[in-house]
Amino acid sequence: MENKNDILSEIKKIAPGLTAVEKKNSFETPADYFDDLSADIQERIRMKSSQNQKKVITLFRYPQIAIAASVIVILVIGFFYLDNLKQKQYAENNTIYWDEILNDNSLIDKVEEYQLIDAYIELTANEKLNDNKALLNESEEIENELANDIFTEI
Repeated sequence: MENKNDILSEIKKIAPGLTAVEKKNSFETPADYFDDLSADIQERIRMKSSQNQKKVITLFRYPQIAIAASVIVILVIGFFYLDNLKQKQYAENNTIYWDEILNDNSLIDKVEEYQLIDAYIELTANEKLNDNKALLNESEEIENELANDIFTEI
């Protein structure tokens, strides 16, 4: 009780006008409000459910379009599924093919080491020869350009 008196005295200090307000219920319900309340609620529920049913019915106004759309969706999904299946089969076949080639040592057994060395030497020699020819062509082109420049200046 002492706490209640302390609270009241503090409220009087902070807001003296607040203690002057009467303690009464300012909310009132109209007469016979609760008599018709359940009927009003049920009527509102019926109206809401009838509106929802109308929306569902309007979605299926044209069933041919809905059937055509569902067939198209099924075909597209089937196409992607079959394409994915073909890709997997191709990858498996390709893997099997390369595994057979890599595990087949018959070609390696037929090639001797000296043949590989000779082929490598010949390949590098041809590359060097081609590089030298390219350098020679470039130097000839530069000489021709310089000679043309000299003759044009004279």
